[in-house]
Amino acid sequence: MISESAKLGEYREHPWLDEFAADPRNETARLLAGLASIGSFGRADPSDAATLLFDALPEEDPRRGMLGNTLVVWLNERRAMAPRDRAVYGLDSFVREVSDAFRIIWRLGLTEAARQLRKDFEEWDSWSRPLMLTPARDARRTFLRLCALMQVPLNDSQLELVWLSLCQMAGRELLPAHLDVGLLGLRRMPSKEFGDDPAARAVMGLAVWAKSIRPSRADFLREWRALKSLYVRPPPGNFIEIVDAALDATEKGGRERFQASEWWRKDLKISERKVKKRVQPGQGSPPTKERADEIVRQLRRFGVTEESYARKLVTA
Repeated sequence: MISESAKLGEYREHPWLDEFAADPRNETARLLAGLASIGSFGRADPSDAATLLFDALPEEDPRRGMLGNTLVVWLNERRAMAPRDRAVYGLDSFVREVSDAFRIIWRLGLTEAARQLRKDFEEWDSWSRPLMLTPARDARRTFLRLCALMQVPLNDSQLELVWLSLCQMAGRELLPAHLDVGLLGLRRMPSKEFGDDPAARAVMGLAVWAKSIRPSRADFLREWRALKSLYVRPPPGNFIEIVDAALDATEKGGRERFQASEWWRKDLKISERKVKKRVQPGQGSPPTKERADEIVRQLRRFGVTEESYARKLVTA
């Protein structure tokens, strides 16, 4: 008799995977539309069902690559669809299925599919921009989240301005939920443009948001504490240094103060502690002068015009 634990530990491929391998384009379309013959998995959202079906397959299993390539083909077909055809198809279904296709790529870590989309970032970003029905049905935000989460596998550090612009516009030109994507993108960048760790980049994004949006104290502290909770930082001064540098940059050395900066300093008790620069072993070298000049030019787009403070941020 087979024990219950043995049954639980045994992985059996779902029979639908054979159907998928025989006709990937048709079965991928049926999966996204919720019409695939996948039994009880069909009660889940298509992206959840795809994760259940494919995630246990070995990385080298050709069906994973087959799914990624087929999703890119499917997305390109949807991008070529005329607006009238979208309306006939049903805009709600169209946006949901496109969002699920993007979501499956990042959930399963389909690197080559992500690479193909990233190569045409501007086209996909522009095309998906109007595909938003509600905050929960926003194809563009799902696409941007895919790009944020796949930066390390793709060794992609070229989207820093995109992430900062999302932070700057969230709650103004864009829905507030875009702040989460902007901060996620900054935290997941594989390089270290805005300091010696991902927290420094995220803090800069939060500072840009707070200066641009002027949130209430409750809203600001909620976002700040949510960000801070993501990091376990034993040296008590590190966040103080990072926030102090970000505020110096965004406030232009104190000439353009904003309310949230005072709440931030009070929360960290910055005025009561002397901030000292520390170089931790193994944190890498400061950026070159050329890289610092490039970052200074980029920061100017977000209201940071004092080179001395921008340089302090990137060389601290």
